[in-house]
Order: sequence, then structure tokens, then C-alpha cells
Amino acid sequence: MILEDLLGLFAPGRLVPAGFLRARGPQGWIVRRSGLNPAAIGRAIEGFRTGRSALRALKEEEKASVYAGLEMEDGRRICWKAYRSRRRGRRGLTRLHLLRSSGVPVPEPFFLWEPVGLEGVGAVLAMEDLAPRPQLDLWLSEWLREVPGGAAACRDLRPLAAALGAAIRDLHARRIWLDDLKTCNIFLDREPGPAPPSFLFIDVDGARCDAAVGEWQRIKNLFQINRSTPVGAGLSFRRAFWAEYRKGLPREARRRIRRQALERSADRPVVYIARQGMVEEPWPVRARDWPR
Repeated sequence: MILEDLLGLFAPGRLVPAGFLRARGPQGWIVRRSGLNPAAIGRAIEGFRTGRSALRALKEEEKASVYAGLEMEDGRRICWKAYRSRRRGRRGLTRLHLLRSSGVPVPEPFFLWEPVGLEGVGAVLAMEDLAPRPQLDLWLSEWLREVPGGAAACRDLRPLAAALGAAIRDLHARRIWLDDLKTCNIFLDREPGPAPPSFLFIDVDGARCDAAVGEWQRIKNLFQINRSTPVGAGLSFRRAFWAEYRKGLPREARRRIRRQALERSADRPVVYIARQGMVEEPWPVRARDWPR
């Protein structure tokens, strides 16, 4: 990679991260505003591979893996995503900056590092670690485990579902579309209580800003939320989400979105994260009635 390629990330017309430095060091190219030595990342990755590191692997996939376990010099915890592709890493950095500048609640980015000689890693994007805030699917599964009452108790989840529906509706109205809107990628920034809950979104590499959000995008997001919400949350949660989200949509569009989201959901399992790990549940027959 040459300097012009890196500076091209922040060319006129692209977002310029205020306060970030661009430099080349012995470990490779880095775009940062953190004093953390990128070599610490490299040592941590190598230690993880050999079982000599306290890092936690949050997700390991072919294109990218996510880890946690390091801290900034000011004590803030880091969550970092190791990409095989440098281009994906650069896109991740620019997406986070663009979304944050648009007021979307996403993790704060700290730096992008393109290492030299680190096998299988083209770029590392370090960002704010949102823990100990709970992931929505994990929070829901714990709530369902601890709160008795079945369907009647699930009505208590309606304000949470409605707040999420309003949040997604607002993003779409602002021409912002998150392409991976599963509940494992949504964190509760403020849990349900006297004040309305608020949310934080992760895994936004493929987000779109200032782009039309059409029916296909709405169907995909509705399907993602539906398929990743624990079945025990019931139709009450799903209907409350849909009732709030659909406000302002033309009647015929609502019907098409409803029908196609159900068609995509009906033959696939519900998959989410619980305390015991990944859970897969069959799609309930009664759910064919959702959303009205």
C-alpha cells in the first residue's frame, strides 16, 4: 500500500476523521488518534493463536474476526476487528466515522492498522468495546428465563420493542440502512425503565448512508429482527416492533413488506445468543399471523 492510497480514504468528498494522524512505522501503515502501540495488537493475536493470551474471541469468521481484551492508555476497553482484506478494514473505518457524524449510535473508532508480516490479517480496526452493555438477544433470553408469567409477562416487553421499531424507522427516514440488523448486533445503551430504552449498533461495515431505503431493505431488516428475536418473546414483541416501525408507510407497501418478510421467515429457524451459547429454535406456527 502506498501513501496516496491511504490518503485517498480521506480525499475531498469523503469523511475526514478529525484529529486522526496518518503515519508509517515499522509495523505498517496506521491511521489513529490513540497512543496504543499497534505492536501490542500483533503480540495479542499471536498469543491468542498459541493459547498464551487472555483475549476473548467474540466472533471468528472467514472474512473477519472480532476480539476483546485490550485497553487504551486512558483505561477504555478496546474491541477490534481483524480483517483479511485491507479494503474491508478501510471501509469499516469510513463507515463508522460516517455513521457517527450522522448521529447514529455506533462504537467510537480508535484506529485502523494495516500490519506488515502478520499472517492472515490485512487490517485491524480498533473501536470502543460496548461491554458490559448487554446484547439485545442475550438480554431478552435472560429476561425470559428470569421473569415468570409466559405470554402475559411478555407484554412488558412491548415498550422495548416499540422503541426499537421507532429507532429503526428513524434511521430509514434519514436514508440510513444497516445491512446486518440481527439482535446480536444491537446493544442496549439504556435498559427498560422509567426512561425509554436506547440502542447501539455494531457490525456496520455494509451500512448505507444517504441512500434510498426501499421495500427490499425494509423486508431484510424486518426479517433479520424477526429471525433473531427469541421465540419466547412472543408475538407481542414482534407486533409492537412492527406497529411502531410501519408508521408512515403506505398501506399497500405495509402489506407487501409483511407478506414477504413472513415468507422468508416461516421456513427458517430463529437463531440467537443466550447464556449457554447459540440457540436455534423452530419457527412457531402461530407466528404466521404476525405482523398484522
